[in-house]
Amino acid sequence: MRFNLIILFSLMLLVSCGEYGNPFVDDFNEVKIKSQTKYSANPETSSLEYKIYEKYFNESGELGSVLYFDKNSNKVAESQFEYSYNTKNELYIKYDGSGDTLSITNKNFKLNDQGQVLSIEVYSNGELKERSDLEYNNNGNISAEKVIGNDGLIHEKKYEYNYNHKGDLELIFTRDEKSGEIIQKDSLVYSSNKLEMISYNREGKISHIHQLNYDENGLIIKEQLINANEKVIELYIYQYTFY
Repeated sequence: MRFNLIILFSLMLLVSCGEYGNPFVDDFNEVKIKSQTKYSANPETSSLEYKIYEKYFNESGELGSVLYFDKNSNKVAESQFEYSYNTKNELYIKYDGSGDTLSITNKNFKLNDQGQVLSIEVYSNGELKERSDLEYNNNGNISAEKVIGNDGLIHEKKYEYNYNHKGDLELIFTRDEKSGEIIQKDSLVYSSNKLEMISYNREGKISHIHQLNYDENGLIIKEQLINANEKVIELYIYQYTFY
């Protein structure tokens, strides 16, 4: 099987936090997910501590809404999604401790015919705050990212990839567009429904390991953040309901 994993790096938050490309299944329609719940768990005992979010999907597999919670199970934010041809719109509402609205943000995603995000426009109170433009390579991975702020400043990064002879993604390099310097290197290791992304700092030393475990349907069931001393410092458990 060819692992065609799409890593979004800092852009993971732009695809609704936690939606990772899945390297272990070819058919994403094997199961119809109704909801996905992410919990923070104790790294030592694996016991669930608190709910981080609840995601709800329609029967077509589209993400409809996300509810976010604090450590006391209070709803602190929510996202509502709408879809039309080659566009996705997200309405993000943030709440205070009393449940009153603190802020409202709109994100407009422009997609190509393959469903890849080409640009994201972020609006707050009707004002354009930021625009991101993305480019992809022939394997479907992001090759360039340009972020334009409302102050006119432009931040650009380029991503370079190494694939093995089977076409599996193995190395990712993040390069500063202006200096050309490699600012991050990530190595991917696949084994028995487990994916590890090993991140290195500018000195070439391991900074952390991001580990994902999948079930037989290719759904994430456990996520761990491991420090350079091989200690699990964050643990997350995923649970699902199905149509």
